[in-house]
Amino acid sequence: MILQELKDLADAAGWMEGKEFTDVTVHWLLRIDADGNPIRDAGGNLICWHRLTTDPPAKSKKKPKPGRLFPGAPKINRRNQNDIKADFLVGRADRLLFTTDEDSSAGKTRIETENLLRQIASHTDEPAILAADKFYHRCREQPAVREELLAALIWQLKAEMVADRDETEKEQAAASEATRQVITFSLDTDDYEPAFSKRRAKAEWRDIVRKSLLESSSHVDNQRPCLCCGESCTPLRIHEAKIKGLPGPGRTGVSLIAYNKEAFQSHGLEDSLNAPMCQRCVDAYTVSLDRLIRPSVDATAGPSYGGSRETAGIAFCYWCRNPLDQDPMLLPFEAPVKDVENLFNAAGRGDDTATLSNLEDRFFVLPISAPSKGRAAVHGWITTTLGEVRQNLAAWFEATKIVDPFTGRTAEPVRLTDPPREADKVEKARIYNRHIPSALSRWNREKRHWEIPSSLISAIVRCALEGPTRAPLPLEVLSAALIRLRADVHKRDAGRLPGFTTARVGLMRAVLNQHPELRKGGPIMLGLDRKRDDAAYVCGRLLAVLTRAQAAALRGDGKEQRISASVVSRYYSAASARPSTGLYVPIKMRIAHLNKLDRDAPDLAIRFRKELEEIFGFLGSPNDLPKTLTPAEQCVFAIGFEHQTAELWKGKPKGDGGLLQGEEGSGESTY
Repeated sequence: MILQELKDLADAAGWMEGKEFTDVTVHWLLRIDADGNPIRDAGGNLICWHRLTTDPPAKSKKKPKPGRLFPGAPKINRRNQNDIKADFLVGRADRLLFTTDEDSSAGKTRIETENLLRQIASHTDEPAILAADKFYHRCREQPAVREELLAALIWQLKAEMVADRDETEKEQAAASEATRQVITFSLDTDDYEPAFSKRRAKAEWRDIVRKSLLESSSHVDNQRPCLCCGESCTPLRIHEAKIKGLPGPGRTGVSLIAYNKEAFQSHGLEDSLNAPMCQRCVDAYTVSLDRLIRPSVDATAGPSYGGSRETAGIAFCYWCRNPLDQDPMLLPFEAPVKDVENLFNAAGRGDDTATLSNLEDRFFVLPISAPSKGRAAVHGWITTTLGEVRQNLAAWFEATKIVDPFTGRTAEPVRLTDPPREADKVEKARIYNRHIPSALSRWNREKRHWEIPSSLISAIVRCALEGPTRAPLPLEVLSAALIRLRADVHKRDAGRLPGFTTARVGLMRAVLNQHPELRKGGPIMLGLDRKRDDAAYVCGRLLAVLTRAQAAALRGDGKEQRISASVVSRYYSAASARPSTGLYVPIKMRIAHLNKLDRDAPDLAIRFRKELEEIFGFLGSPNDLPKTLTPAEQCVFAIGFEHQTAELWKGKPKGDGGLLQGEEGSGESTY
């Protein structure tokens, strides 16, 4: 099913027309004349190496980046770096030019490249190909030319390095870097145009690829139906085309289908023969994934059939059979507030035709990653329609809504994507508060990824796209959110109410509402529910009032009067797990705090006493608090705490530092 849809996508988008070509970053142009001679100045010095660079974005202070991305370069499918296949006018410098050891893989590749050019030059009149063939002939006759070219390239690389580096170190670094540079030929009369971009050069390469396909399919033995298209073919033993750009150790290229263990080699079928596929279908699914993960530079102006979004080590590739009017995955991953509001308005009117014209089109999502350097990992398969996606996303944002504890208003929508690298600290902190991976895991600085199970993040995306009826949130979300809340809540230097991110508490609310057996009473509301009487929720409200009473009573103008450890940072974990013992000290402390407020802020004292009176009306006396709470009830406790905190901070004018009415102070956070 997956492979068939990827093949149909390649055919519908017309991507198979250019399957013989790919995008490549070229670092240097080797300029030669029509006779194959490297360009020299009047004194005989080589001036044939032309550095290619990419200019930085407008108004950026960064320097130009080495290398320039070219579309339409010949595509060479190599299983690994030691695979011997001829390059065509472009490639790494060691394989294309500099390696002299003919027994090495790079040397054998250079020999194959020379033979290929000699074969093509015998029947073409393309000047660039003829000049490249003559260049190789000259290098064979005069080996010193190759050494002179390498020395010139090393000299130019040294000139680009910082001046304060040691000369010996610069020489070694430049020599090592020179062999890894990607180079291509360019005629001196072509105005710095790469030779492989010539129309007739592309036609020659297309003919070479087609001939190789005919030869591979001409064998009559081992003919089998293709797993994807169903036509009889000689299946490929190894799928040489690699999928690049996936998150993980295999970002440089992995296979989607490969068998390398004896357990998979039943009936004597080795490598990829257990999943027999023809060359065209292999190229089709590879091209589709490559275009979704890494859009081609020459296809940005065309119609969009899909793309990919990366989060928590997984790339979510998505596509539609027809061109898309809008990007449907922009909402769950980036969630602009205005777009979410438009989604709610359209869902309320029952009118989505104003935003998308193809709501009945099938929509596919493939979560995939590269956890190893050999094979890709598929984490699921989602198929739905664009109309269902919009309805389910509206339900998703409604389910994860929660009040912001510092404004009392509805918090911004949760999002799945990571903060952009260019975002400032304020923007990153704002995104972090509604970022789902950070709500369920921690950031590993050494490995540079979120330590969240792939199955968990895939299940969350599935719930958002397919809806809670078909794919409810797993209970593991509650345990992961609870563990991270306990780990963060005691951090004293992490801002106000550390741990209580809107994404974390919103996910708790969504899971509890989707699993009624985990909670007591009715559904959990968006904000404070004063009629809710289950003990976990009311105990959370109690701790929030005691925390705010302490903050109001001990607030002062001097730093020595600030709170070194608030009630929530010191007692939260104990109070949420064992309210009868964890809340004992905070309840006793309330007497001193309220007495101080009677003198300094009587209106606040009255308000806190009213809240406490209402809460104890549900709980009874302090001796009647529950002894223990289950993990699900601890999540209800956290939601009650956030709801009550938001209620206490509700309706305060912007710029007053978030003080309650009647509080005095500098506006600094006391949590």
